[in-house]
Amino acid sequence: MSDGVLPPHLASAAKKALERVDLLYHTEMKHILGASSQRQYEDATASLRGVLSQEAPPLALADFDSDMLRTTFGVTRHPSIGEMLQVERAERVSLSRIHSFSKSTPQRRADQTKQTSSSNRLYTILELTLTETQRFNVVAATSPLNPPPHMDALRWSMQSPISMSLTYEGRQRRLNGVLDYMLLWGARQHSETNLVVVAGKSRGAASLAREEALVAMSMIHAVRKVSGKRNCRMFGLGTDSYDFYFIGIENDSVYSYRLLEWWVADDKRDIVSLLGKIMLIPTGHMGGRVSIGGG
Repeated sequence: MSDGVLPPHLASAAKKALERVDLLYHTEMKHILGASSQRQYEDATASLRGVLSQEAPPLALADFDSDMLRTTFGVTRHPSIGEMLQVERAERVSLSRIHSFSKSTPQRRADQTKQTSSSNRLYTILELTLTETQRFNVVAATSPLNPPPHMDALRWSMQSPISMSLTYEGRQRRLNGVLDYMLLWGARQHSETNLVVVAGKSRGAASLAREEALVAMSMIHAVRKVSGKRNCRMFGLGTDSYDFYFIGIENDSVYSYRLLEWWVADDKRDIVSLLGKIMLIPTGHMGGRVSIGGG
């Protein structure tokens, strides 16, 4: 964890521990070398500081596994599907709207690669869901002049870099990644989010995309918790546009995921419905030391 993620009492304890280590080092070195070996002591100390100060290579989202998530961000998996990933009957979109989605979703042309076709389908699904959710909920508001406050400002940010400083295996590291889509609202300097999307590079890569999305979600979730935010929930989606892994992290840092398939009629309806449900959930500002681009 970075000092932006450690709770204050742990940061204080870590500082005191480092001071003790520093004192022990200098005491032991002087004892071994003796008072007459000041030059050797200074050379050894300078060499050690040089090694410790070397910048470690950055980490990527794909470098993390479940154990690293738990130890770094305190995030653990719940074996069952969380309530936040369920779609109630009243939350399901109508079959007629799903039919219009199916007609609008592009089919693969002869001159397209599978990857291009999948990317276009995912983009269309995300854009249509956002447009439909905004239109439907503004119309359904108690007054057309008083829609849900964040709806008009909702937008997709594409290819958004995300970065965080943390301590990993005793060394300061930088965790970097690029999110294919991030749902944002608010001013560019104060953007808020509750959903990140990672697209698999080929069919069958949805599970890998799910793991990368989970790491990005955990970064934002952990910083929100340390910042004292009441709502630390985060949603994610890892998909190859065939398989859709929805992920949710609860306020207690427990996550679960749900697999839905685009070509299954009921699943297709739940994919669109769940995306729309997530878009209606405003969250607190991400704050802290997670840096994102885009917007």
